[in-house]
Amino acid sequence: MRIEYNVQEPKSYYKEIISVAMSSKKLFKNPEYKVPKCFPQYIALTAAGAVVMAALFLLGIFRGFDVLIIIGIVVGALDVAVGLMLISIMFRTLKKLMSIDKTALIMDENGVAAENTGFAGSLKWEQVAFVREFDECICFFPKTMEDKIMVFAHKKSRNEIVGFLDDNRIQIKRYLK
Repeated sequence: MRIEYNVQEPKSYYKEIISVAMSSKKLFKNPEYKVPKCFPQYIALTAAGAVVMAALFLLGIFRGFDVLIIIGIVVGALDVAVGLMLISIMFRTLKKLMSIDKTALIMDENGVAAENTGFAGSLKWEQVAFVREFDECICFFPKTMEDKIMVFAHKKSRNEIVGFLDDNRIQIKRYLK
């Protein structure tokens, strides 16, 4: 079965894919884990680190720089640097994902695959641990982190995916709404 998508999805769809990928370790441990939206979370944490760093710097100016204030400023600066790095990576990934104009989900007796402009990934059915439905996408998760492939599909294909899994008696755990 091949499902083709020729439509540019909204930015929120791609942000959800990034959030799911960023939360993959927690999802492996608990497939029902509620995935937070990474973009606002990382922006808020970075801003909080900048505020703490600035407050400690001002405190140091008025009261003198002691060891704890200097350590606090360094920790705040590291928080801001790591936060800016993660935000930069997420926005570059978002830009790359939004440039995809053609996507296909392929399911057959061997496994599931996604083909996109520029890259492809596949999992054999024995490698799939579970399939989970999110607000805007459906994701097939591998059994081990070594596989490093998660196959994403558009939520609008839910009925076709479930029908294929049922018709072919593919036994994988399902976390579908």
